[in-house]
Amino acid sequence: MNYKMIRFVISWVLKVEGMLMLFPALVGAMYQEKAGFAYLIWGLLCIAAGLILCFRKPSNMEIYSRDGFVCVSLSWVVLGVFGAVPFVITGKFRFISMRCLRSFPVSQRQEPAF
Repeated sequence: MNYKMIRFVISWVLKVEGMLMLFPALVGAMYQEKAGFAYLIWGLLCIAAGLILCFRKPSNMEIYSRDGFVCVSLSWVVLGVFGAVPFVITGKFRFISMRCLRSFPVSQRQEPAF
């Protein structure tokens, strides 16, 4: 597996995601919202992480099918995790607690013991 190429691809994903996070930061600045600052900081951190990861260009630029599958899988994970952080920082996203799961009547039904 070509780990250097996988790192290079993920670094580009991080840089693009960081650049795209600057748009909500710009809109937040236009409307004078505090949430725009979280997008700005996190977008700049994503760009910095992407620049650090792609510091050296890999000598072998070939991607085989296994490498491509890993790149796509890690890209989805990186996009999901790094894209959710501004929502967690601003408090717009709350984690699911067990209290909301108790409200379903299916979970309160007792099964008969045999």
